[in-house]
Amino acid sequence: MHAIEQPIARSLYAESWLIVWSSLWLAVLFVGIIAALVFSWPWLVAIALPIFLISQGIAIAFAFRFRCPACDRRLLVQGFGPWHPARKLLFPGIASWIAVAFDIARHRKFTCLHCGEKCAVKV
Repeated sequence: MHAIEQPIARSLYAESWLIVWSSLWLAVLFVGIIAALVFSWPWLVAIALPIFLISQGIAIAFAFRFRCPACDRRLLVQGFGPWHPARKLLFPGIASWIAVAFDIARHRKFTCLHCGEKCAVKV
């Protein structure tokens, strides 16, 4: 098992939590769109949309900083493939880089979506 050491590990851990935060605001945005259409409550969309866009923009900008210690490809950038069959998926059809971010945030371990190596984040 490969390891990502300090200080990169701390930044990667923070980036992963930013992606989790942004994903939660995306869910709130979807609920807000339904609430706006059904109940005419546009305030939830007005709050969730800018928070999601700003946090996701920051997350995407910082995602290019982190590389897998095994294959040296970018951890949080999925690209157009090919991907390793051992990569982790949250749900079928959901991007693998989100599963990597969730694994880092929850377990401080991840499986690289490019090479399939298991790695630890030593925060």
